[in-house]
Amino acid sequence: MNGNYVYILLLCLLCLISPKLDAQVTFKGSSDKVISIKPEASTGLNNIYVIYDTDGVTATYKSKGGKVAWLQYADLGGGHAQEISFDSDGANTSVAIGKQDCGYIVEDGTDRYYFWVVNYANHHARFDNLSISDEQECDRARLSFTGYAGRIPYFSITGVPKELSREIVVDYRTLKYNDETMAYDQVDASQTFE
Repeated sequence: MNGNYVYILLLCLLCLISPKLDAQVTFKGSSDKVISIKPEASTGLNNIYVIYDTDGVTATYKSKGGKVAWLQYADLGGGHAQEISFDSDGANTSVAIGKQDCGYIVEDGTDRYYFWVVNYANHHARFDNLSISDEQECDRARLSFTGYAGRIPYFSITGVPKELSREIVVDYRTLKYNDETMAYDQVDASQTFE
C-alpha cells in the first residue's frame, strides 16, 4: 500500500511541475481559416500557424494565471528573441501579427508556448498557364501547367531552418466504368502533389 501512495504522490508532483503544452493561441481578423500544423518535436515548437494574409490579424493567448510576456524571433531562434508589447484584457493577452513570418514565445509564469506564424501572402503559388495536351486518348486527358511555388521556410526555436510541404491538392471529376450498368459514372477524385 505504501508504494502506491508514493507512486500517486510522484504522479501528482509531476503534473504540477510539468510545463503545460495544451496552451492555445487564437487568431482574429483573418477572413480565411487559420491552418494549424503540428511540427516535429525536434523543432521545439508547439505549433505552426499558416494565415492567408496577416494584415489586421491579432493573436490572443489566454493566461493560466502566471506573469505573461510575449517574445518574437526570426531565423536566429528563440535565444535571440526580443520581448514585444502586448495588449491585456484580464487573462487574455494579444499582439498584432506582422507581415513577416516569425516565431513567437509566450511565457506564462514558468510555462512557455512556442509557435511560428507563416504569412501565406508572402508565399503564394503562381500558376501561369493551363493547357490540354495535343495528344489525347479516349480514356484520359493530359493537362500541362506552368507556374512557381517557392519554399515556405520556418525556423525551430534553436534557429534550425525547416520547410513546410506545399501539398498541392488537385480535385477533379473523372469517369469510372460501372459493370452493373455497363456505363461510365462520373466520380469525384483527388490527387496530392508535394
